[in-house]
Amino acid sequence: MNSIVCCRDLQIRQEVHKLGILILLWRRQLGMTQYQLADKSGLAQSYISDLESGAVDPR
Repeated sequence: MNSIVCCRDLQIRQEVHKLGILILLWRRQLGMTQYQLADKSGLAQSYISDLESGAVDPR
């Protein structure tokens, strides 16, 4: 694997992690639980959890 691909993968993982942190902070600022956000967004609570932890790429 070349260094450009590795660098790009790292950048994507960092951006996914940043997005997860933003979702977590936004949700907490609104005083919502993951369950409440899941209900309002139509997503599963486990997916919200995975987004916040950066475990999934939302693309």
